[in-house]
Amino acid sequence: MKKYIYVNIDTMSFENTQDENRAYKRLAAQDHCWAELEGTTKLFIKNISIYGTCIIIPLALTQESKSTIKVFSESGSITLTGRVIWSYPLGHNAEENTQTGFETGFKFIDLDDAKQTALEQFINDLNKV
Repeated sequence: MKKYIYVNIDTMSFENTQDENRAYKRLAAQDHCWAELEGTTKLFIKNISIYGTCIIIPLALTQESKSTIKVFSESGSITLTGRVIWSYPLGHNAEENTQTGFETGFKFIDLDDAKQTALEQFINDLNKV
């Protein structure tokens, strides 16, 4: 039986990602955007762009593994497929000898034109909040 460790999204801090040197701007998601990863509970999205997203997840995922990611906002949702590019542990709970979560970078894959357009609109809508 697997033990799941859920990150309390209410205590997460937000990071300004506007100064990063990236091909596409990443939007700090804050409280306006969250995710579910193949049936998990509400997960914190650190940032999102048209290329990918960084999500705080309870379990480590294998690099290159694929996952279905459902991203939610106050105005709707979009379901995407992502490939794990990297994953780093956030910390360690010494009392329980467990990880406290993993910051995981996903690259969006299998985006046809319609899905790409929907993702761009989703992100544009987040910018308005």
